[in-house]
Amino acid sequence: MDQKLNVALNSLLEKSVKNRDYREAFEVGSYLLQQKVLVEKNLKWLMTAAMHTGNRKTLLDLFLDKEKNEGLISLEKGFVASLFYQLKDEEKCSEYALQYSKENVISKSREGKLKVLILQTFASGSFNFNSKSRSFHMPDGHNNLMSVLDRDIQKIILRVDDIDVALKELKRQNISVDIIYNSITDPERCEVALCKAAAICTAFPNVPVINHPSDILATSRDNNYTRFNNIPNIVYPKNIRLENISKNCHSLIREAIEKHQFQFPLIVRLSGYQGGKNMYLIESIEQHDFTDFETIVSQTPKDIYLIEYIDVSFKDDRLPDVSLFPKYRAFFVAGKLYPIHLFIAGNDFNVHLGNSETLMKENPWLIEIEKQFCDSPEAVVGELNWSAIETLLQKSGLDYVGIDFALSQDIDRPGVVIFEINAAMRNWMKSDRALKHVRVAWEKVTRRMHIFMCDQAKIPTWSFALS
Repeated sequence: MDQKLNVALNSLLEKSVKNRDYREAFEVGSYLLQQKVLVEKNLKWLMTAAMHTGNRKTLLDLFLDKEKNEGLISLEKGFVASLFYQLKDEEKCSEYALQYSKENVISKSREGKLKVLILQTFASGSFNFNSKSRSFHMPDGHNNLMSVLDRDIQKIILRVDDIDVALKELKRQNISVDIIYNSITDPERCEVALCKAAAICTAFPNVPVINHPSDILATSRDNNYTRFNNIPNIVYPKNIRLENISKNCHSLIREAIEKHQFQFPLIVRLSGYQGGKNMYLIESIEQHDFTDFETIVSQTPKDIYLIEYIDVSFKDDRLPDVSLFPKYRAFFVAGKLYPIHLFIAGNDFNVHLGNSETLMKENPWLIEIEKQFCDSPEAVVGELNWSAIETLLQKSGLDYVGIDFALSQDIDRPGVVIFEINAAMRNWMKSDRALKHVRVAWEKVTRRMHIFMCDQAKIPTWSFALS
């Protein structure tokens, strides 16, 4: 291709995406890719265009053809992993993410006052490209604490997926750090990665580890039930795990319900997902055929949880026709418990931002309850209940961990009903969707974490820039 035409078309690709003419962008970008003249930095524009025009499979096929004929560069392997993820093939996503991980094992920010080694995994089946930020991210299995750290903290991010490559690169670059922060948070999806992360920690025997991988591995739902079920004022829903399921979801769920004498309604969910994805409340086994579960596990075996349903809904005369389902969130950081937010959804047990935001904005008195919780959680949930939550989280062994809960409405089982205990919950300190009092709550958590990191590293604190 003529050099001037090459430059002009590469320029047109970027311009088309910025003008949101994604169809033209995809036509130009795919042509340049086939002609072997697409500039590497413009791959992100082609990927963005493919996502906006529904051409994921077409672009994936182009990359796979290129792989057969001449091979893929590292960035292209990352895009292939992302495309497989978007097309719901987690096994292939993991395969290509592992390749990308091995070729991008360490990344660093600029030097700072505190050096933190951050452990991360790409190859756990959740690796994607964000078309807004135009960067790779892991939708599940990690939290985002590292994205809100002060700029004077040097982040040395290590992908643990190939332990030999990771250890060799640490040695080659002569990496020394003040502390280790394990950002891998899912004990089921990321079990293999967490075992590798634990091995990395042993390579730094005198360095403090925050959220040690072995402590994360202990936070599976069934293990949490075993550990925390007998704490006073804690109502931990009974749950059992069906392990490594690859087919026959409906029949296996039916058998487990009968064997463990679960009562309806009952919560059924796939492990390894955040934000209430792949979770249902069923009134009978005939209500759901679980074909969606079947599709997922046929590609990559998953654990399935059966969870006792405990009613936490309440009624209010201001919304007489609505059952209100609350979900409080608190965060435990370095031995102290902080209130974070309260979501309240209408007529839906699966409470999250999407189904609570509008209801709460249309009913400001609900936001006032949230503000009261953030100001004085003991007054809202009760001193004994708040103390019970803190006791529970102290037993977790984690330094940075969140909890979602509500108060039982069953008069025979009063106390705190636990929904989730994990370190995967996202920090919303800089979120535009979070109200001011919620951002303030997150800032308190984030500031305490900064102080804790410095204390663990025995380094003086400074005036952290968190805004």
